[in-house]
Amino acid sequence: MKVLFLALLTLALVGHINGGFLGLVGNIVVGGIDFGLGMFGKIFDVGLTFMNSVIVTGVNIGGATIGAVVDPFGIWRGTEDDHGHKSGKVEKCPAIADIIYVFDTSTSTSASEFELQKQFAIRITEHFKIGASDTRFGAIVFSDTAEVTIRLSEYKDGNALTAALQNTKYLGGGSATYAALNLIRNGNLFSTTNGGRDKSSKIVIVITDGASDSVVNTNAAAVALRNTGVHVIAVGIGAGFGLELYNIAGTYSNVFSSDSFEALTRTEHKISRRVCGIPAAEGNIPSESSWLGVKCPEGYEQNPEDRTKCVDVNECKHEKQPCQEICVNLVGSFRCKCNRGNVIDEKDPRKCKALPPCTKALDIIFALDASGSIGDDNWVVQQDYVARVVNHFTVSRSAAQFGALTFGNDAVLLFRLNTYSSKESITKAVVSANYTKGLTYTNKAFNAIYQNQLFSTASGGRANVPDIVVVITDGAATESEATIASANRLKQAGIRIIPVGISPSANAAELASIASNTKEAVLVGDFELLDYIEQSLTSILCGNE
Repeated sequence: MKVLFLALLTLALVGHINGGFLGLVGNIVVGGIDFGLGMFGKIFDVGLTFMNSVIVTGVNIGGATIGAVVDPFGIWRGTEDDHGHKSGKVEKCPAIADIIYVFDTSTSTSASEFELQKQFAIRITEHFKIGASDTRFGAIVFSDTAEVTIRLSEYKDGNALTAALQNTKYLGGGSATYAALNLIRNGNLFSTTNGGRDKSSKIVIVITDGASDSVVNTNAAAVALRNTGVHVIAVGIGAGFGLELYNIAGTYSNVFSSDSFEALTRTEHKISRRVCGIPAAEGNIPSESSWLGVKCPEGYEQNPEDRTKCVDVNECKHEKQPCQEICVNLVGSFRCKCNRGNVIDEKDPRKCKALPPCTKALDIIFALDASGSIGDDNWVVQQDYVARVVNHFTVSRSAAQFGALTFGNDAVLLFRLNTYSSKESITKAVVSANYTKGLTYTNKAFNAIYQNQLFSTASGGRANVPDIVVVITDGAATESEATIASANRLKQAGIRIIPVGISPSANAAELASIASNTKEAVLVGDFELLDYIEQSLTSILCGNE
């Protein structure tokens, strides 16, 4: 599958593009390269085959003006049609999948919050082609016990399913998450008797707002269910139980979090893409018959074992490599990456280029979010991103110096400005930093910088050299008011703060309040998009904007 010219993101953020690309459809031709948009464009994001919108400087999001926003799926930017939900034109995933929702109806979830939970589930279903031969949905509610409210065999029509989900009852009581997981397995809810199919992907989506009554029992129930071949998606509302979400899902790629029930819709596209990616990876995408024969979507090929289905094409294994340096195969697509030291070439995203080193004298401290919502995989992506940015600077006493700390429940100092004097030693320290997990006490990172005087001469700081803090976070701070107050104290001391918000959970208003200059604040829809703002952040830091 051809790759969208995503380098447009980089161009936009460094000021070469002043407008936005809104609602791209059909084929895109840039620089003589035809970037076709596959039928799963809006579902499979990191294949970057579709760009819903690129928003650049001075964007108002929720009352906050953000300088640069990378929002390929419109997760922060509403549309008149609510991304197709009002008109019924949401892009559909044509998967052969059996999906069961598990709704938390414990007392900790209010009746109004339960309504938001159901509406969120309905929005997810609208991303799928529902039918007897396509995707089927079921539902379970749990509190002290668990009950089946919708079986997979009941609804083959989207409107009827929506009505049934809206009528799902609220129980109230405890949080016996394990009871729901055990009911699915012991009740054989994926069996053909209950509407399941032998040749389909089995997926459970657990939506919960807190830890279960028994972490041990829930973990055991989840493992037993996954051992039957069922994929479990864990969606958590709130903070503080990330480890349990991981235990439920078994992998961080299936864990999603939201700061509140109201913010759940921000995760809608990402969860839909992940759920759709499971049957796609398992070859459960139906082929289409036409007068030309059996046809598969672009990026797929006919399954040699079942001609009625399609399987992913691994473009990275082709004899003719599609990428100049690193090729990453994705479901239905691929994306190109560059070796450390190079960035994506804005003229051709399949190629890489070197940036001239920034030789300016700068004192820069990175504050890295190590909270539980990041997840192990994304923690590594964040570490690599920081190391890549550092690589574009000349590191010395007369040029750039770097310090770093992490924050979760507490701030942890990694190194001061005068600890390391080479890019290699800084990189080693960053990529070996421990992932502490916990909540998102961003204010503790700012307080640690101020109280420990990390920009003082004793810590390696220099007079008449810009003091800069780059804070990278994936969500709202646990104590927002304290975070803004501690950021203001740093700014009053002459320290420049550049926030980078990642994922739909990032709080735009909070980022704007933290930033010294909102035109330097960056909001990115996914960790996988960090590669494409590498040049942008480097330019902001070096003053090349």
